[in-house]
Amino acid sequence: MLRLSFIILIALFLNACGNTDSDKPAGPIPSVDQTPSSPPPPAFDTYHPYILSGDLDAIKEKGELRLLTREFDHLEHSGLSEQIFPSNVEQAEAFSHALKLKPVWIYAHSNEDLIRMLENGEGDIAVSNLTQMQSRKKRIDFSLAIDIVNEVLIHKNDVSWNLDDSTFTLGVKSNSSYLETAQKLQKTNANIKIIKLADGMPNLDLLNGIDNNDYDATLLDQNIAENLLNSWGGLALGDVVAKNQKISWGLRKNNPQLKRQLNQYLTSHSILSSRDKIQFRDFSAIQKNRKLRVITLNSPASYFMWRGEFKGFDYELIHAFAKKHNLRLQMIVRDSPEAMIASLMRGEGDVIAGSLTIEKSRAKDGLFFSNTYLNVKEQIIGAKDTAEFISIQDLNGKTVTVNPQSSFYQSLLKLQEQGIDVSINAVNGFNSAQLQAEVDAGKYKYTMADSHLASIESMYLDNIKILFTLDKTQHLAWGLRKEQTELRKNLNIFINSYYKSLYYNISFNKYFVQEGRIKNINKGRIPMRGTLSPYDELFKRYAKRYNYDWRMITAQSYQESKFNPKAKSYAGALGLMQVMPRTGRYMGYKHLYDPEENVAAAMKFTAWLGDRFPQNLPLEERVYFSLAAYNAGHGHVHDARSLARKLGKNPNKWFNNVEDAMLLLSQKKYYKNSRYGYVRGKEPVKYVREIRNRYIGYVKIRAL
Repeated sequence: MLRLSFIILIALFLNACGNTDSDKPAGPIPSVDQTPSSPPPPAFDTYHPYILSGDLDAIKEKGELRLLTREFDHLEHSGLSEQIFPSNVEQAEAFSHALKLKPVWIYAHSNEDLIRMLENGEGDIAVSNLTQMQSRKKRIDFSLAIDIVNEVLIHKNDVSWNLDDSTFTLGVKSNSSYLETAQKLQKTNANIKIIKLADGMPNLDLLNGIDNNDYDATLLDQNIAENLLNSWGGLALGDVVAKNQKISWGLRKNNPQLKRQLNQYLTSHSILSSRDKIQFRDFSAIQKNRKLRVITLNSPASYFMWRGEFKGFDYELIHAFAKKHNLRLQMIVRDSPEAMIASLMRGEGDVIAGSLTIEKSRAKDGLFFSNTYLNVKEQIIGAKDTAEFISIQDLNGKTVTVNPQSSFYQSLLKLQEQGIDVSINAVNGFNSAQLQAEVDAGKYKYTMADSHLASIESMYLDNIKILFTLDKTQHLAWGLRKEQTELRKNLNIFINSYYKSLYYNISFNKYFVQEGRIKNINKGRIPMRGTLSPYDELFKRYAKRYNYDWRMITAQSYQESKFNPKAKSYAGALGLMQVMPRTGRYMGYKHLYDPEENVAAAMKFTAWLGDRFPQNLPLEERVYFSLAAYNAGHGHVHDARSLARKLGKNPNKWFNNVEDAMLLLSQKKYYKNSRYGYVRGKEPVKYVREIRNRYIGYVKIRAL
């Protein structure tokens, strides 16, 4: 293993450009939706090697996750799928941070070295996207497939071969899936001569070998090959020689806890990042797409999960706006005002609806505001046993904790200018609701909050109260980019018509005035890192058995029964997951009112459904198709895929493709030519969308 600092720094610098090249390309491991920016770059403190072969508990005792990769993995171009995905480095570090572990990078020379080091306990995860070869499975374990690729032949463009009887030399990397494929070809054509090359040889050198006549051909993954040959004259793409090769990260065999957490991470983030690309859009483009991307805060005033449903004053208002314009909502949660603004400016959303105060400093940074939709006053919050303030002078000598990017910080600065001797404890990354919780827990003595949020939290939290209300009225508005003039105009029309309307007043009273309703909402509010359902442990157990994400099972169970184990549908479906008795019997379970048997039957059935679809489907698409099949039957989903193909849509993508075809199968002109006939298409379309959205909400509450 080479440990030269220069090599490490060069490899990481080039990786920052997004170029990777290991045994397989960097597949679609997506970004963290609720994280406003990429994780910090790797820290290169002096590393002292050690041997550790234990599972996640033992790893956490050390406080770091050792990430194995090859020294030269990032020195070449790789072919990526149609979306631009973050590098393996960023994703591995994001996973480490999610586990509250320090990422430590360890470099190896070849894939064989990576596998050997995993076996020996010199590292914890191989982050080089390895092919799931049978010979490797005997030695190490693999994560869920993060990509599915085909291996293709590459040769000079002036030759044409028949793989069954042509004579040629084939140069391939040792200890790679390419060598395994080449050996299979050799069994059917003895005229093929295999030249074994260095395991760590860069792909560019492989192609140079053909140009230099060292051998006649080589093997590469199709997406890598297509990318390289775009700028490489004289070479051509040949036959596909191995289909649907699964690409994964590697782990030790005796690490089921780490594997379960990694698989859960890969599932959630493939779903989160597959929703949208970065887009800078105004209202006409939003209408064309039929989706409004709303950036918000997870707070009791703006947006939160109530049992299995979405609630919040901002959410209800923006939902009414979207409904008026026939738009779907995509909620993007950030954890602070500055993170919301940065996310908007990066094009990750279309509008901020998260209790933003109109501030001149924010306007200077390029943020524009809609008309005011709520007027509030700022309030000083303290512990319940603290005496209320008689005047603002009572702030003298006190320290108030606020986010430096918030309007409260500016207000405190103005008070200092007016001669009030108040100290400011600036804490980044916390929103107002979180800081009130910190005061409730005794970590800080004072904070500030807008009156609408303070009224909620003072009823919800046991140890805080409102000490003083400042005189100045603050104006809350939705945030936009300067160029979004159309969207701003339409939002203002909506605000002007809805402000103080019956709908507005009912929503306002429900969240901020009526104590009984506020307490009821807070009682069902799912706190960050809280339990999602009464059956979390049961869902986790069966998720582990079937390599599934337990939060997806939870979202589906709420959709099916709202966690009622005695639920029975008009069609006779029973229990938590609404399993039909016939299906339960087929899966080997009869007592479907028993939560254990019901979930067991549902998960076995879900796995069976997943096997009915092509194995090369991306991870998130397999989830969507399985959900649709659970609701409507796999036959109707196959009909919808066939119809999508005829309509020129992608039969391997659910949203905006197969779901559109599913809707058409309720029309006679389409279902009369389908194998399984009529289906009420709106039901599976709504079913998949609502479960996906609820699942994303759960992910933001329970990251792992």
